[in-house]
Amino acid sequence: MFCPKCSSLLFPANGKVHCNSCGYERSLSGKDATVTRVARPGKEKPADTLVLDEITETLPKTRVECPKCGHYEAFWVMPSIDA
Repeated sequence: MFCPKCSSLLFPANGKVHCNSCGYERSLSGKDATVTRVARPGKEKPADTLVLDEITETLPKTRVECPKCGHYEAFWVMPSIDA
């Protein structure tokens, strides 16, 4: 999901999406996405993962096989790391 003001990537937090570049923020509705908890091997706490429903058309894609379902398309994002 991208910011309508500056086109930066929006990040989920507390039922909202937030732009780290310009500060834009709005609430998520059920039709936008859901946030689930995903456990990562070797990590102490599960990470929040944004599960996108209808907005995947705008995300970058790669061809990689899912070991769980065998699907060959994955969407990805690169979070910014603030210094």
